[in-house]
Amino acid sequence: MRDDLHKTAKCAPVWQELFRLGLNGADRANPKRLEDATAKALKRELNVELSAAMKSLLRKLETQPSLLEIGELIAGFEPSTPFEAAFRTELRTATGPEGYADALNRALVQQHAAYMREFDCRMVEGRVFERADVEKAIAAALNDATVREACEAFLGSTKLEPKAEPLNLDEVLAPADKTQKEQGR
Repeated sequence: MRDDLHKTAKCAPVWQELFRLGLNGADRANPKRLEDATAKALKRELNVELSAAMKSLLRKLETQPSLLEIGELIAGFEPSTPFEAAFRTELRTATGPEGYADALNRALVQQHAAYMREFDCRMVEGRVFERADVEKAIAAALNDATVREACEAFLGSTKLEPKAEPLNLDEVLAPADKTQKEQGR
Protein backbone atom coordinates (compact mmCIF):
# COMPACT_ATOMS: atom_id res chain seq x y z
CA MET A 1 0.00 0.00 0.00
CA ARG A 2 1.21 3.49 -0.78
CA ASP A 3 2.31 5.65 2.15
CA ASP A 4 0.92 8.82 0.61
CA LEU A 5 -2.53 7.51 -0.31
CA HIS A 6 -4.17 9.88 2.20
CA LYS A 7 -2.78 12.87 0.28
CA THR A 8 -4.79 11.94 -2.81
CA ALA A 9 -8.09 12.50 -1.01
CA LYS A 10 -9.70 15.76 -2.09
CA CYS A 11 -10.38 17.19 1.35
CA ALA A 12 -8.84 19.38 4.04
CA PRO A 13 -5.54 18.30 5.64
CA VAL A 14 -7.21 17.41 8.98
CA TRP A 15 -9.46 14.94 7.15
CA GLN A 16 -6.43 13.58 5.29
CA GLU A 17 -4.74 13.07 8.67
CA LEU A 18 -7.75 11.11 9.90
CA PHE A 19 -7.58 8.98 6.75
CA ARG A 20 -3.83 8.41 7.30
CA LEU A 21 -4.44 7.28 10.87
CA GLY A 22 -7.14 4.91 9.66
CA LEU A 23 -4.81 3.42 7.05
CA ASN A 24 -2.09 2.77 9.62
CA GLY A 25 -2.72 -0.50 11.47
CA ALA A 26 -0.90 0.69 14.60
CA ASP A 27 -3.11 3.78 14.81
CA ARG A 28 -6.25 1.71 14.18
CA ALA A 29 -5.28 -0.31 17.24
CA ASN A 30 -5.56 2.87 19.35
CA PRO A 31 -9.16 4.09 18.84
CA LYS A 32 -8.61 7.14 21.06
CA ARG A 33 -6.15 8.57 18.51
CA LEU A 34 -8.78 8.19 15.79
CA GLU A 35 -11.43 9.81 18.00
CA ASP A 36 -9.12 12.77 18.67
CA ALA A 37 -8.44 13.19 14.95
CA THR A 38 -12.17 12.92 14.18
CA ALA A 39 -13.09 15.56 16.78
CA LYS A 40 -10.38 17.85 15.41
CA ALA A 41 -11.65 17.40 11.85
CA LEU A 42 -15.26 18.02 12.89
CA LYS A 43 -14.34 21.18 14.78
CA ARG A 44 -12.40 22.41 11.75
CA GLU A 45 -15.48 21.74 9.65
CA LEU A 46 -17.57 23.89 11.97
CA ASN A 47 -15.03 26.72 12.14
CA VAL A 48 -14.19 26.88 8.44
CA GLU A 49 -17.22 25.63 6.55
CA LEU A 50 -19.74 27.81 8.40
CA SER A 51 -19.81 31.40 7.22
CA ALA A 52 -19.92 34.35 9.57
CA ALA A 53 -23.58 34.82 8.65
CA MET A 54 -24.40 31.24 9.68
CA LYS A 55 -22.47 31.61 12.93
CA SER A 56 -24.43 34.80 13.63
CA LEU A 57 -27.66 32.93 12.85
CA LEU A 58 -26.66 30.21 15.34
CA ARG A 59 -26.07 32.80 18.05
CA LYS A 60 -29.50 34.31 17.37
CA LEU A 61 -31.14 30.90 17.54
CA GLU A 62 -29.47 30.16 20.86
CA THR A 63 -30.68 33.41 22.42
CA GLN A 64 -34.15 33.46 20.80
CA PRO A 65 -35.32 29.86 20.38
CA SER A 66 -38.72 30.57 18.87
CA LEU A 67 -40.13 28.20 16.26
CA LEU A 68 -41.87 31.08 14.45
CA GLU A 69 -38.65 33.05 14.11
CA ILE A 70 -36.65 30.10 12.79
CA GLY A 71 -38.56 30.05 9.50
CA GLU A 72 -38.00 33.76 8.99
CA LEU A 73 -34.31 33.60 9.86
CA ILE A 74 -33.62 30.57 7.67
CA ALA A 75 -35.68 31.85 4.73
CA GLY A 76 -33.43 34.89 4.34
CA PHE A 77 -30.22 32.89 4.60
CA GLU A 78 -28.43 31.69 1.47
CA PRO A 79 -25.91 28.89 2.22
CA SER A 80 -22.41 29.29 0.77
CA THR A 81 -21.09 25.75 1.25
CA PRO A 82 -22.58 22.25 0.91
CA PHE A 83 -22.18 21.83 4.67
CA GLU A 84 -24.24 24.98 5.29
CA ALA A 85 -26.90 23.74 2.88
CA ALA A 86 -27.15 20.44 4.80
CA PHE A 87 -27.26 22.32 8.10
CA ARG A 88 -29.99 24.65 6.83
CA THR A 89 -32.06 21.64 5.77
CA GLU A 90 -31.63 20.06 9.21
CA LEU A 91 -32.51 23.36 10.95
CA ARG A 92 -35.97 23.39 9.38
CA THR A 93 -37.12 20.62 11.75
CA ALA A 94 -35.20 21.85 14.83
CA THR A 95 -36.77 23.41 17.90
CA GLY A 96 -34.98 24.86 20.89
CA PRO A 97 -31.23 24.97 21.60
CA GLU A 98 -31.05 21.17 21.88
CA GLY A 99 -32.70 20.88 18.48
CA TYR A 100 -30.14 23.23 16.93
CA ALA A 101 -27.31 21.17 18.38
CA ASP A 102 -28.96 18.00 17.03
CA ALA A 103 -29.31 19.63 13.60
CA LEU A 104 -25.63 20.50 13.72
CA ASN A 105 -24.80 16.91 14.72
CA ARG A 106 -26.82 15.47 11.84
CA ALA A 107 -25.20 17.85 9.33
CA LEU A 108 -21.75 16.84 10.61
CA VAL A 109 -22.59 13.15 10.26
CA GLN A 110 -23.66 13.79 6.65
CA GLN A 111 -20.40 15.63 5.98
CA HIS A 112 -18.40 12.79 7.52
CA ALA A 113 -20.26 10.32 5.28
CA ALA A 114 -19.27 12.37 2.22
CA TYR A 115 -15.62 12.23 3.25
CA MET A 116 -15.92 8.49 3.88
CA ARG A 117 -17.14 8.04 0.28
CA GLU A 118 -14.08 9.99 -0.90
CA PHE A 119 -11.79 7.84 1.28
CA ASP A 120 -13.42 4.69 -0.07
CA CYS A 121 -12.73 5.78 -3.65
CA ARG A 122 -9.08 6.45 -2.78
CA MET A 123 -8.77 3.02 -1.10
CA VAL A 124 -10.25 1.23 -4.13
CA GLU A 125 -7.92 3.18 -6.41
CA GLY A 126 -4.91 2.45 -4.15
CA ARG A 127 -5.84 -1.24 -3.79
CA VAL A 128 -6.06 -1.17 -0.01
CA PHE A 129 -6.80 -4.71 1.10
CA GLU A 130 -7.76 -3.78 4.68
CA ARG A 131 -10.47 -1.43 3.38
CA ALA A 132 -13.19 -2.86 5.63
CA ASP A 133 -10.97 -2.49 8.72
CA VAL A 134 -10.12 1.11 7.83
CA GLU A 135 -13.77 2.04 7.25
CA LYS A 136 -14.84 0.30 10.46
CA ALA A 137 -12.17 2.08 12.54
CA ILE A 138 -12.95 5.54 11.11
CA ALA A 139 -16.71 4.99 11.43
CA ALA A 140 -16.27 3.87 15.05
CA ALA A 141 -14.36 7.07 15.77
CA LEU A 142 -17.39 9.07 14.67
CA ASN A 143 -19.59 8.20 17.60
CA ASP A 144 -22.22 10.38 19.25
CA ALA A 145 -19.81 11.42 21.99
CA THR A 146 -17.20 12.63 19.48
CA VAL A 147 -19.74 14.62 17.46
CA ARG A 148 -21.27 16.14 20.60
CA GLU A 149 -17.82 17.03 21.92
CA ALA A 150 -16.92 18.83 18.68
CA CYS A 151 -20.27 20.68 18.65
CA GLU A 152 -19.96 21.69 22.29
CA ALA A 153 -16.40 22.87 21.69
CA PHE A 154 -17.63 24.95 18.76
CA LEU A 155 -20.77 26.37 20.38
CA GLY A 156 -19.10 26.99 23.72
CA SER A 157 -15.76 27.98 22.23
CA THR A 158 -14.00 25.49 24.48
CA LYS A 159 -10.84 23.57 23.68
CA LEU A 160 -10.93 19.93 22.62
CA GLU A 161 -9.05 17.82 25.14
CA PRO A 162 -7.09 14.89 23.68
CA LYS A 163 -8.14 11.46 24.94
CA ALA A 164 -5.17 9.50 23.62
CA GLU A 165 -1.90 9.36 25.46
CA PRO A 166 0.78 11.31 23.61
CA LEU A 167 3.48 9.18 22.05
CA ASN A 168 6.75 9.20 23.94
CA LEU A 169 9.51 8.52 21.42
CA ASP A 170 12.03 7.78 24.17
CA GLU A 171 9.87 4.90 25.34
CA VAL A 172 9.27 3.66 21.81
CA LEU A 173 12.93 3.82 20.78
CA ALA A 174 14.55 2.95 24.13
CA PRO A 175 12.25 1.07 26.52
CA ALA A 176 12.77 1.80 30.22
CA ASP A 177 12.73 -1.91 31.08
CA LYS A 178 16.39 -2.98 30.67
CA THR A 179 15.46 -6.67 30.44
CA GLN A 180 13.61 -5.91 27.22
CA LYS A 181 16.70 -4.21 25.81
CA GLU A 182 18.97 -7.07 26.83
CA GLN A 183 16.65 -9.71 25.40
CA GLY A 184 16.55 -7.83 22.11
CA ARG A 185 20.37 -8.14 21.64
